[in-house]
Amino acid sequence: MASLLRVNDVKDLNGSDQLIIKQIVEVNNQTHYKGTQTSYTDLFSCAITPSSPSSKILIVAQLGIGKENNYSALARLVKKIGSGSFSAFGGGNTGNSSLDANVWWNVRNTTYNVAPYTVPYLDSPNTTSEVTYKAQIRTTSSGAPYSVNQTINETSNDYLSPIMSSIILFEVVA
Repeated sequence: MASLLRVNDVKDLNGSDQLIIKQIVEVNNQTHYKGTQTSYTDLFSCAITPSSPSSKILIVAQLGIGKENNYSALARLVKKIGSGSFSAFGGGNTGNSSLDANVWWNVRNTTYNVAPYTVPYLDSPNTTSEVTYKAQIRTTSSGAPYSVNQTINETSNDYLSPIMSSIILFEVVA
């Protein structure tokens, strides 16, 4: 027999509101990507529908990025609320028009490396509509490819084994 606990509020012993995780949504991605695009290219997405406009969304995003030493792979998350359009948010802000703002990952590593880079971010979407978060990536030179979930030189050697990327969304309420 299952039990059900319903409460209207959660407070500590001093009467202060406590944060709780209301829901968790996760997308794991094992697709191998390799590209030379210098404009952002979509990878994969994850969506959540907040139960309250005051809810926060804790994003834990991990991308397994491979890149040769020269030039960088730039990656970011973009979001859309409801049927709106995707827009960049978070990440680094530059104040310099020649630099790319809202970058979450700036990666330069070796041909034989694909590393999981994880970024946490607390978002305040202020909505009860579905919020979709999507990972995107580009290279800073079309002559220097990037890879996701695989090394640049993917072969049958075990030290070049692929990895997984993910986006985990936690709805946090007070």
